[in-house]
Amino acid sequence: MPTPPRIVAAPFTLTRAHLDAAERLAAGPLADRWARVDGWLQYVIQLGLAPLGGVFLYLLLRHGTGLPAAPVPLLPPFLIAAGIVAGVILLGNRTAARVPDITLRSRFFRGNGAEMDRDGLTFLGPDSRWQTGWADIDALARGPSVMVACVGPMYFPIPQSALGDSAATEAAWQQISAWHSAARTGATV
Repeated sequence: MPTPPRIVAAPFTLTRAHLDAAERLAAGPLADRWARVDGWLQYVIQLGLAPLGGVFLYLLLRHGTGLPAAPVPLLPPFLIAAGIVAGVILLGNRTAARVPDITLRSRFFRGNGAEMDRDGLTFLGPDSRWQTGWADIDALARGPSVMVACVGPMYFPIPQSALGDSAATEAAWQQISAWHSAARTGATV
């Protein structure tokens, strides 16, 4: 039986475009249906809070509180609550948007390489090697410019340009997929 090939990605430097594409690819395999529902629910709540607050503010300013003897005027507490909600939403969105920038500044993601064989994937950083077997990789995903190996909540992007031309990239994807599938099902390749 011939020895399966070893696939070596040329050294590569990840870009923001690679990470954005990888994040979109990884979102599918990493998110179960409840996580997707939670994400949509957050968007609905965020989109609903602004109009609701606007209507409340309009009614409050146009018609007053409607309470004959309100012990505390309602406008200051409303503005404070609205400010807190807006701050939480903006801060949460800003933090998520910064993750790719933080990743690009990490030493591990500068000057990468990757090696793949029937035993697994080895992701190479400038001073380290991260190795895992195919069975431990939860999902593989491929887009127009990048391949992604998903392990738990993490994903490791490999630019397809590091694997060569489109024919070499397709052959590598077929072999990688076969190794991953065999490891997950217990078959041999």
